Amino acid sequence: MTQLGIWHDNEFNAFNFSCDLLEPFRPIVDETALTMEADDKNFKRKMANILNFSVLMEGKNTTLDLAIRRHVRSVLSALETDDVSQIVFPEEIKIENEF
Repeated sequence: MTQLGIWHDNEFNAFNFSCDLLEPFRPIVDETALTMEADDKNFKRKMANILNFSVLMEGKNTTLDLAIRRHVRSVLSALETDDVSQIVFPEEIKIENEF
């Protein structure tokens, strides 16, 4: 039931849990958007490129896209086994200001 969230609670949001899963990555999107000009013609392309940012996770370099997938799998595994120690977060994210 994706409408049941941990921190997000909005009766009009059918994906509260999904929002909770992505919350640790929100500052990356915010920081990237804040560094762009309001009239940037490449805004969508630059925002989509966030998924290619370099991330250190579990001691290995990967992309943000793969790090998000790994984080979500770890949360689901932790819920299934009732073991929060399984949840993994990125250790370091390199925010690319150059596009």
